Amino acid sequence: MIRRPPRSTPLYSSAASDVYKRQFEWSCMISSYYIALHAFMMIFFAVRIIKLRWKHRVSLGHGEENELLTATRVFGNHNEYSPLFLIILFAIEFQGAPVMIIHSLASLFTLGRISHAFGLKHNAATAGRKLGMIITFLCLGVGAVYLVIQNI
Repeated sequence: MIRRPPRSTPLYSSAASDVYKRQFEWSCMISSYYIALHAFMMIFFAVRIIKLRWKHRVSLGHGEENELLTATRVFGNHNEYSPLFLIILFAIEFQGAPVMIIHSLASLFTLGRISHAFGLKHNAATAGRKLGMIITFLCLGVGAVYLVIQNI
């Protein structure tokens, strides 16, 4: 709920307008879009595993099917790195980082996760997989360093 400045306050009161601005900013957080995007990616990866389980008639594990094993690792790898990065992204945004930094870091991380997923899908040692992991670690590291610097 967005509260307007009280009527007794002058129209351009800095205290009242600051409260109003902060409440509006909270309703438009950038990180929420990337959280949703990664949730959709996780659903996509999970549905792919379900389809492969039906195709190969495997209910638990991977049943010696390399395609299913790979899909499971794509899903697992995404879920191993994305939550930590999204928490870092939220913290960076919460501390008031510039919009360009938030979008750049989040877009690069998402690109890295997609690159890794496609690289792992095609072969265990592809350039896409390596590039995806480098980008992932870079984004995690840059985000962590930014948070440390902001709190010194």
